[in-house]
Amino acid sequence: MTFTQKQAIWELCRQGLHDAAAQAEQSWEGGEPFEPELPLPLTRQIALLIDCANWEARRNGVAARMARADSLTAQRFSAAA
Repeated sequence: MTFTQKQAIWELCRQGLHDAAAQAEQSWEGGEPFEPELPLPLTRQIALLIDCANWEARRNGVAARMARADSLTAQRFSAAA
């Protein structure tokens, strides 16, 4: 996880939003953006942290999926040779 994601989780916990923090951690570790089930009473700072962390998760998720696809393609070509 990135520094921004860890900071967002810490801020959510600091605000007493432990369930939301756990959901965010699970989402970001899976390379997915965090989208809370219910509207949360967030300060502007925390909302911006979550937006940045979601952007990082999307970027990292795409990079991981591309790496897996490249690996599968390489395996297919080496098996065919």
